[in-house]
Parts: sequence; C-alpha cells; structure tokens
Amino acid sequence: MLLCNLEGRGTCVAQDRDKEESLVKAKGGRVMRPESTIKSQPRYLTVAQLAAQLQVRESTIYGWVERDFIPFLMAGDLLRFDPTAIDAWMSAEANRKREKKRTASLRVVK
Repeated sequence: MLLCNLEGRGTCVAQDRDKEESLVKAKGGRVMRPESTIKSQPRYLTVAQLAAQLQVRESTIYGWVERDFIPFLMAGDLLRFDPTAIDAWMSAEANRKREKKRTASLRVVK
C-alpha cells in the first residue's frame, strides 16, 4: 500500500514492511512505480531484432521459420517472436545437441 500526497506532488512511501525504505516519487498526479512492480505486456521481437540478438542473418531466421524450426507468431503478414519462447527453444536445442553428442560418443565400434 502506498501513502501519497499527490496534490503537493510530493513523495509516496511504501507501507509494506519489506519496502519501508523505498520512496516513490509522484509526478503529475500519477504515481511512478519501480519497474519491478509494473506489469508490462510481452514485447515481441521482429526478424531484425531476433537476428541481431542471435547474431545470425535475417535470411537465416526466415529459413528457420519456413522449415518451422523456430517458434514464431504470425499476425496477418507480420512475423513476430516471443522472447520467452525463443529462450525456451534455445535451451531445448542446446540440450538436444548435448544429448546427441553424448550418445554419439558412447557408441561402441567393433
């Protein structure tokens, strides 16, 4: 719970015992909250943003989408990527490759 003096544009003090020391500035009649308390909508990545993040070419991303190799969203003709799904996909791919490498090294040669 926050106690605020919005008319004087002063500060708000968190009444939660864990957050007693944190002060939140009030500005223009709106309470400015720390980023950790703001629930923002998921931000989807474009092809260019994902290519930059993964350090690959945009054509590689389009190829993965065409082969249905990477998780993606289509809205009409817009192609977008959910960062959470991409992180999970990357972890799964890394684990799959590790497991493949592990089983290949365990093969017995006669």
